[in-house]
Amino acid sequence: MKVEVSADFVMIVLDANVFVSALLRDSETRRILISSDEVFLFPEIILEEIERNRSELLEKSGLSDEEFNGLVKRLLKYVMTVPSEVLLPYRDEAYGIIGKIDVKDVPYVAAALAFKGSVIWSNDQHFEKQDRVKVVKTRDMLANE
Repeated sequence: MKVEVSADFVMIVLDANVFVSALLRDSETRRILISSDEVFLFPEIILEEIERNRSELLEKSGLSDEEFNGLVKRLLKYVMTVPSEVLLPYRDEAYGIIGKIDVKDVPYVAAALAFKGSVIWSNDQHFEKQDRVKVVKTRDMLANE
């Protein structure tokens, strides 16, 4: 997906838990993701994490393998997947911001740095321990509708 950015345009980096929440149940999170006019970004490497946890996600969601694959494809239509090579130049800076707090969150911060003015959509409280990248929670997304 090619994205054109204007001065009043904000892109939203999804953390894996937000994406997984949309996968597991027909929820407000899924509705926001599918119906919003926002552009959502998702670090490509997180797809590997979802695949590693596939069995657990299938069990939690109650979906068949085929249904799960279809839902992942459907949700990814609303998300711009960011290749790892795009994030690489921002990895060290992102590590300096969040790496000592939670190294698994480096890709999200790197994506927010790569796309200036982006925010991260996460309900994880440890993001509040940094002040370089703005973070919004699901309740913020609901309030902005």
